Amino acid sequence: IKNIRHYEGKRLKFSKDSDRSKVLKDQLESEIDSINKNIDPDKKQLEKLNKDLKSTENKIKEEEKSHPLYKETKLLNKQLGGLENKISNLEKKIQKGKYIEIFNKNTNLDKAKMIIDDLGEILSNIKDYLNLKIKEQREGAAKKFNNSIKKLIQELNFTEIKEIFLDLENYHLKVIRSDNTSQEISSVSGGERVVIASLLQISAKYAYLPDIPFLIGDDIIFHDIDPTRLD
Repeated sequence: IKNIRHYEGKRLKFSKDSDRSKVLKDQLESEIDSINKNIDPDKKQLEKLNKDLKSTENKIKEEEKSHPLYKETKLLNKQLGGLENKISNLEKKIQKGKYIEIFNKNTNLDKAKMIIDDLGEILSNIKDYLNLKIKEQREGAAKKFNNSIKKLIQELNFTEIKEIFLDLENYHLKVIRSDNTSQEISSVSGGERVVIASLLQISAKYAYLPDIPFLIGDDIIFHDIDPTRLD
């Protein structure tokens, strides 16, 4: 009988420990579910913001293609290709004989070398010109977007966000808070991500499609935004 009571006591203790373990397990599972529920909206907002960033980059590229300088750049690139081929052919001919034909004239090697050097310098100058024009196009599109989003921020009178802009050095989106500190997009709060995503769409619309009198959005974009502030 003594042994039976002893084992019965152990069984009761084991049962109580098992019940406590189950309660702790249920509490942990509940906390994990709560954390997952809080993470999901932020993940969706971050995915939406990344999508809007990609859309803005595409619109800037489309703006570049529609610019008159784009066609001029494309034509010059084509002409550059032809000039490079001519130089390559001339260099091959120089290796074959003392005289070569340049612009329908027989030319000795020394003079031909001078002509090729001059053409190489012209080619280098054209490349520099093209790079400058490409940079001007990109900066122009980015500045147009920055001016648009700056105007929106001023009109909406934000207190926490001072500035949002595309960096002209690397074309990354930057956020400047009211205390002049810089912050990565991925680290801003969920509510601010919604606001920034909305500003990106609206700014891109006014910068690149000003003649379209409406903006299409979804529940993520317009969630928690006072519609009277967008009038």
